Amino acid sequence: KLFALIGELYFRAYKIDNEDPIFELGKYYFNAGMKRAMQVLNDKEMDPANKNRARVMLDRIGTRGGQLMQLHRSRTGEPEPAAQPKKKKGILGGLFS
Repeated sequence: KLFALIGELYFRAYKIDNEDPIFELGKYYFNAGMKRAMQVLNDKEMDPANKNRARVMLDRIGTRGGQLMQLHRSRTGEPEPAAQPKKKKGILGGLFS
């Protein structure tokens, strides 16, 4: 939760100030929060209640991190990355393609 809170602070600061170091720190804390949530989800010994909290935090952090990236792209004029077309797999699951 701490990474999400710090990331949120940097997100709000970046909305007010258009400074690149603020964006980089916000991006760092959102990424660190997502990694930590993924570690909790992948831990076999973690109890289900903690896994549910990690799932919720992962959703929140992912949404807010995406909003931070959209805000940064709109300010810098960077184009959004093009979506990769999905490859259709055949009957054999793409073994020979």
